[in-house]
Amino acid sequence: MQSLFLSALLAAAAPAAEEPQGRLYLLSIGGIELGREERVTGFGIASWGVDWVALCRIPTGWRLRAGRDATSQGLIEGESTHGATRLGDLGPLREIALVRLWGPVQARPKREAGALLPATFAGSLTLSGGRRVKLDMARLRLSRAKACPAPAK
Repeated sequence: MQSLFLSALLAAAAPAAEEPQGRLYLLSIGGIELGREERVTGFGIASWGVDWVALCRIPTGWRLRAGRDATSQGLIEGESTHGATRLGDLGPLREIALVRLWGPVQARPKREAGALLPATFAGSLTLSGGRRVKLDMARLRLSRAKACPAPAK
């Protein structure tokens, strides 16, 4: 009886089995040709089934926000705060965020069990002059990572 009680006590005190961790990736925006006079003024990317773990890089003079609600819907948004901080290239949008994915990337919305499931990522990049460029898996890159990269020195 005493050993049964001791076993139960030890089992209760033992740490719970670890939750699955998903896979960590760095998210980058790329693959877009900018015109000679075009500048990036902002972007917005809706997500599905993505945990926004960290913002790794915030371009100088930009505001970014990212997160997920209690469902699987999330977002990352960024905007230039001044004309001088608009981006003439996409370099500052490389490895911008660390994300956790719980399953495979879904490039397009799909119907499953009668419900329409959104794409893992879908959004747009806004350029000076008002041109918008679609952001999907053709223009977003995921690379395996354990953490945000160290800042450049």
